[in-house]
Amino acid sequence: MQKPNRTLLTKNTSISIRYLLRFLLPINTVRMFGCKSKEEFCSKHPLDVSPATQPCGRDSMALANERIATAVKQGSNSFEWVYQKIDGSDFPADVLLNAMELDGKLILQAVVRDVTERRRIENKIKSTMAETERMNKLMGGREKRVIEMKREVNALLAELGRQPQYKSVLKDETVVSPDKAE
Repeated sequence: MQKPNRTLLTKNTSISIRYLLRFLLPINTVRMFGCKSKEEFCSKHPLDVSPATQPCGRDSMALANERIATAVKQGSNSFEWVYQKIDGSDFPADVLLNAMELDGKLILQAVVRDVTERRRIENKIKSTMAETERMNKLMGGREKRVIEMKREVNALLAELGRQPQYKSVLKDETVVSPDKAE
């Protein structure tokens, strides 16, 4: 196996990867990166399809070398990555790198899955949950205010010597705060 502290994304590595990709590259991967052909995709260095920096602020090349070194050392590495299509637009991906030897040479197999749709759905779920929570608090506060108003009406009726209008909110009942309600 290759030493992890060596620069892993060199032009020679890129050439080896291109050679293997000509035989193993699914057409869906070519389309995912916005390329028109396997040849176009294979003409790109791996860093040509990544922005200069990742969302964490780290340099893509340095971070890619760390991810590759981990795969080489541990046999595999799974992580999130932002790639860049040929048109310059970014897309999030889950990446699984598998390191193996083939004819005495280090081979890295990369499985890249575009997770744009999953992220869109996750963001929609988070947004919907936040809106639901906001509405629950609003409604809970509204219910609490209605109960308080019914108690005020009952108190005013009592001052006039009349029977309470709202028996469901007699003083011995406890109003549950919307923060504590489940």
